[in-house]
Amino acid sequence: MESKKISKETPTILVIFGVTGDLAEKKIIPSLWHLFEQDQLPSKVSIIGFSRRDFSAQEFKDYVFDSLKKRSGENITSEKFLQFFEAFTYQNGTFEDDKAYQFVPISFFIWQFHH
Repeated sequence: MESKKISKETPTILVIFGVTGDLAEKKIIPSLWHLFEQDQLPSKVSIIGFSRRDFSAQEFKDYVFDSLKKRSGENITSEKFLQFFEAFTYQNGTFEDDKAYQFVPISFFIWQFHH
């Protein structure tokens, strides 16, 4: 089977359910950082972290930064991290709560992918 290469310009939305769990902290977030460092993330990517924790935007940013610092042997600069973190948003909720899945209106994505 031949694989099809996806353009870096393809709008991409990644939802990480359980973003505050071990898998996200140890594997997913560092892997996304590595892709970012290698300029392999799509240029129009939106990464939505979903979890039960009641994080503020700053608490979530600190969590992602701390996860990277723990797992990445690289020296992560604030400037590079802020550029990486621009793709992230956070939504708290439980898996059983239907309303928690209505967290970001589609108009947000349309706006983000056109700017």
